Amino acid sequence: MTQPLAETALYRPLQAGDRAFLWEMLRWAVFTGSGEPATVEAVKALPLSAYVDGWMRPDDFGILASAGGAPIGAAWARFFPESTPGYGQVSSAIPDLSLSVLPEFRGQGVGSTLLARLVHQARQRAYGLSLSVSQNNPVRSLYRRLGFDVVDRRGDSLVMLITWDTMATNGPSSTSLVHPGEDPTPCPRIDGQAARAT
Repeated sequence: MTQPLAETALYRPLQAGDRAFLWEMLRWAVFTGSGEPATVEAVKALPLSAYVDGWMRPDDFGILASAGGAPIGAAWARFFPESTPGYGQVSSAIPDLSLSVLPEFRGQGVGSTLLARLVHQARQRAYGLSLSVSQNNPVRSLYRRLGFDVVDRRGDSLVMLITWDTMATNGPSSTSLVHPGEDPTPCPRIDGQAARAT
């Protein structure tokens, strides 16, 4: 019996050299499923390019998932100033998150694992995490399952927020998606290599 991809994928902290892959992830994050996805060049011309432009600033953080030696997904967070807020921003003190997995690897638990690990990272750096998601995007259920609550509606999008205070009473622990026997420390590194999540 084969193990689920979420369990066999490798996870590591995002680095400055991952910027090109983040552009690809942003391209798929905004894809609605109809027609062809936007090109990376088209995404770079949109205001949402702020989620990757200048990666990696000192307070940027995130997780990269890989399988077969190639990246397959990422979850990352970035603080935005009040003067140029992110789409899901509720405060300049709370980072706005982005999450995407390549289409052929979706539905296998990779996105859930990436998000759980990002939440764990964020607990060390911030008061919470916020995001913007289309009202009809099925990934909303993943965010709800991990303890995110809808705090605002902006056009056809929902702004969702998780704080560690609300998480303690409304949501699961940030390590609830860590597999039995796994160290919940996100993305341990061994001799410069990502350690396997088992």
